[in-house]
Amino acid sequence: MKSRFLKPHSISARLTFMFAGATVFLLALSEGSLYFMLSRNVMEQGRRFLADKLSVVQLILANQPGRMEPLREEVQWETGAKLHARFFSRVLDSSGGVIIETQGMSALFLDAPFPRPPTDGSAFQRGVIWRPEEEKCYLLGSAIAREGNAGSPRVLEVAVDISDGDELLEDYGRNMGLSLAAGLVVAAFLGYFSARRGLEPLASMERKAKEITAERLHERMANEKWPKELLALASSFDAMLARLEESFVRLSAFSADLAHDLRTPLNNCLGGLEVTLSKPREPEEYRQALGSALEDLTKLSRMMDNLLFLARADSSHAKADRRWLEAEKEVSAICGLYEAVAEEGDVALDQCGTARVYADPLLLRRALGNILSNALRLSPRGSSVSISAKEAQGGAVIEISDSGPGIPEDELPRIFTRFYRPAKSREEHPQGLGLGLAIVKSIMDMHQGSVSARSGKGKGARFILFFPNPT
Repeated sequence: MKSRFLKPHSISARLTFMFAGATVFLLALSEGSLYFMLSRNVMEQGRRFLADKLSVVQLILANQPGRMEPLREEVQWETGAKLHARFFSRVLDSSGGVIIETQGMSALFLDAPFPRPPTDGSAFQRGVIWRPEEEKCYLLGSAIAREGNAGSPRVLEVAVDISDGDELLEDYGRNMGLSLAAGLVVAAFLGYFSARRGLEPLASMERKAKEITAERLHERMANEKWPKELLALASSFDAMLARLEESFVRLSAFSADLAHDLRTPLNNCLGGLEVTLSKPREPEEYRQALGSALEDLTKLSRMMDNLLFLARADSSHAKADRRWLEAEKEVSAICGLYEAVAEEGDVALDQCGTARVYADPLLLRRALGNILSNALRLSPRGSSVSISAKEAQGGAVIEISDSGPGIPEDELPRIFTRFYRPAKSREEHPQGLGLGLAIVKSIMDMHQGSVSARSGKGKGARFILFFPNPT
């Protein structure tokens, strides 16, 4: 489990850490590269100096064999004349005896690990670093030389004091650490300041969001001038506000319609009973009053049942007990239930098509029954209502078509809203509740399917139910 200390709690902290880390990384990379090049340059200068001295001594021995004066001048006098160079050299015989050397070299380099000279005659390439003391550093090198063309071999050893370069590298390393620490502090400060300034639009968006209440859902975020990176967030927030505003409007309309639809039968029932009980009446009058009250109470009971079903359907735990069904058999059963209603209204029921549908049988019949009852109620005498079933890509489709007055195109998007009924429908069919198509929509949602309507004024209506196959 990660420590809470290592887990930033804000975007500003995250950005500050990332900015400071990136800055320190770049500083370390650049200073490390400079340190590497400086170290390489110091060593390269020392190696070139070693190679030059070894080459000079080799040339003296090869071109002037037996003469000590030129050799002494190079090994002893040249060193003495250039004390600032601080180098030491000597010539050894084949047994390791010193032929000539810079004064004091044997004592100073008694335990020096001079490298073995290459025996194949190759030139000097690298050297050995030797630190006899804390503040001293030497670069050691060796080579083979011959006196004349056939003279005996000689061993040349040269040491160069590179303490100044080594001290320079140490100072540079210390300064590099200090600059990295200072860079970290400055980068953290600048990163925090930049993050705060950069995130100021988010703070403005937060203040704007706090101003939006249930009474101000019409306001929108995208109307402000936000940075390009926040435009998508503002648009998504506006889309959410639009959905909330629509939901509030629908909820208000739902509450108003529910109150109206509950008040009407209750007032009718209460008013009728109060009038009936206001004075003694004949048994027949009591019977009529009770019958009227029963009719209103039945309507209320049906409304409560439908609302309870919609509430259960809206629950995330609501599931349809789906299975494979023969659509022809289910449609025939529904037609049988409404056959008497169709005959009373002189409306013919036409059934056609076959398909296998994956659905809950009870919910399927309820959805078909709700649409069919509306179609029979709205269809004129002598017309027909057709129910067809067919296979479709990925599922099955059941269509119900009638020859009624149709639905205006501007009202089609709202017909599946709860308690929504056009004004004309309220006048002609006051017994309706406006919940039938909403129940159909909930049933199709439980089946992960869809329901749609096609209609036009005076053109009848066609409802299309799509039941998907199991995945």
